[in-house]
Amino acid sequence: MDVVDQYSAHLQSSFLQRQHLNPKRICFKDLALTNVVTGCPSLFNRCLLQIALPIPSTAMMHDWWLALVASSFGYISFLDESLVLYRQHGPNFIGSQGLGVNYWLNNVWKFAHMNSSEIPLYSVLRQYQTFQKCYSLNSDTFLNLLTIERAKRCQALLKVPFSRWPCKHGMLRSIGLYIRLFTLPIATCDNL
Repeated sequence: MDVVDQYSAHLQSSFLQRQHLNPKRICFKDLALTNVVTGCPSLFNRCLLQIALPIPSTAMMHDWWLALVASSFGYISFLDESLVLYRQHGPNFIGSQGLGVNYWLNNVWKFAHMNSSEIPLYSVLRQYQTFQKCYSLNSDTFLNLLTIERAKRCQALLKVPFSRWPCKHGMLRSIGLYIRLFTLPIATCDNL
């Protein structure tokens, strides 16, 4: 997807490049943490809809939910060709924001000032837990670490081979993920 602004001025030739996302990271473990599938240019079959619907209210985004289902019960293919324009309006909360200095400063500021009910990683955990319940799956994903005490998270993570440690798209995002992991309070019914 070509990214354009609200006036159709060209911003970037690729949404994924602008966001520094790797479209080949489509296994469930990767998709549980980061969505690389955008709804508007997606094509899927009736079988996926039959498995995925109804999309629960705890799903963060419909395209993310469909990607999780597809990665678990089917497959995802990527067409490296721009077929649509993705319009990024200035005040959009989500979308193609780019990853410049402003992006990182805003994320640090938001993390420092949000209460536990607003923490995006908890929303990711809620979505993951809903997915597990809907499809009776049991996975050893890193998100389960948020449900144990902070002091025990490091011990639990060290029991997992390093090659299976989760990482996000890019070193800074991965560092941010681990900072959140070791600083967030335990995920409970109150903050989920």
